[in-house]
Amino acid sequence: MTKFYILFLFLFLPFFGAAQPELTENIVPPFGSQYEGTYIQNPTFDQGPGGVNQVWDFSDLEGGIDLNFKILDPATTPESDKFPGATFVWNFVEFDFYFYYEVTEDSLSQMGNAVADNDGTSFLVINSDYENAFQFPVTFGSSYSYSTVYQNFLFGNPVYAGERTAMLTADGYGTLITPYGTFENTLRIKIVNNEFGINSTQYSWLSEDNFVPLLVYEFSDDTYETPSLYFTNLNSTVSTKDSPVDQEVSIVYDALMHTIIINKNGQQLENIALYDMNGGLIENFDSDHQNSAIETRSLTISNPLRPGLYILSFLQDGIVKSKTFTAFR
Repeated sequence: MTKFYILFLFLFLPFFGAAQPELTENIVPPFGSQYEGTYIQNPTFDQGPGGVNQVWDFSDLEGGIDLNFKILDPATTPESDKFPGATFVWNFVEFDFYFYYEVTEDSLSQMGNAVADNDGTSFLVINSDYENAFQFPVTFGSSYSYSTVYQNFLFGNPVYAGERTAMLTADGYGTLITPYGTFENTLRIKIVNNEFGINSTQYSWLSEDNFVPLLVYEFSDDTYETPSLYFTNLNSTVSTKDSPVDQEVSIVYDALMHTIIINKNGQQLENIALYDMNGGLIENFDSDHQNSAIETRSLTISNPLRPGLYILSFLQDGIVKSKTFTAFR
């Protein structure tokens, strides 16, 4: 789950400076703040060079899906008792993802994350050694390594543990241009992450004028992983609206068994099919997988899913419905 785990380390980093940006501990936006963004899976993208006074023009980015996120008080979230000392929580509005952070005057740490809905928590990651991803202040030329040890849980049961190491370098600053606007005095941060012996590289652009990442791009040396890109519309209206979520059917991907676990909550599902975010059919599931007498079904996939977002389509009460879920490593 490297891709999504690392992606959310760069969410709230306002800073103050003149000639060049500097990240400090003053990072928590008001609880309830909500922002719009766009997620693109497997983009055609070149991050460009590092260095001083760069102009990174990505104004021609197209496609992707809209993803909203908001800032929450940890006390209002499902797994707050697992992360005492959390300062704030980052939450996908469209999904039931919660990412827990602790901020001090010296560092920003990701304490862990959870996937939780009305049926309870299906996936949980607890970092036993908090990941001090940012050691303040961070400015152009900052460079250091860090690591974390974590334990993953699936439906409350420990499934696997691991260690993640990374090297962070603030490798450039200048002007960033995206479809959402032009952002001056932007700092770019490069992180080379190693997990399970596999390197992945991430570039994140942050501006002193905003609380959230302007653009995040990640790719891996492992051809099994699909590159991803996320950029934020900081010109959007901040609100606290909730996105409608179908609470009748819940879905989680088991990366160890290469299965999709569906909790049907008494619903009869037919014509179940799996698609990627571009609408490409990955797999149809036969009628044996769609037995309405069984509340929880495990759909075995012919080939393991790459980390990323996917769509499960099904017929329910005569209506074709779909639900998006995330496949972690």
